[in-house]
Amino acid sequence: MPLIRLRADVNRGSSIFMPDILPSCTVHLVPMLEDNYGYILTLEGASDDALVIDPTLAAPVLAKCRELGKRVSCILATHHHDDHIGGITGILEHFPKALVYGSAYDGEQKRIPKITDALHHGATRLWHKQ
Repeated sequence: MPLIRLRADVNRGSSIFMPDILPSCTVHLVPMLEDNYGYILTLEGASDDALVIDPTLAAPVLAKCRELGKRVSCILATHHHDDHIGGITGILEHFPKALVYGSAYDGEQKRIPKITDALHHGATRLWHKQ
């Protein structure tokens, strides 16, 4: 049974991604800089996977993952601004097999570093299966 389905959506003309979250997921807020947050989604149960959304910085994400005993398997960039992608490269240095999702447009423009899966509007990807 899929636990989280990533669904591409369009809001005000720019591509963003919103996860369809089912109840077996916990969202951890990760403060970054003075006024930003990234998010780490973890699955309840035996999985050690973590999905990271909009990592401004690598260090706070890595510290929280260590605290939680999780490994980053997927990074989701909602768009290309530095306060949403700044930590991707640093996270990938520690978790080189992690997938990086972003919009197809940002992928074509090469605005999201190390993107592995550039998604078009309406596309879905399963992050994890039980």
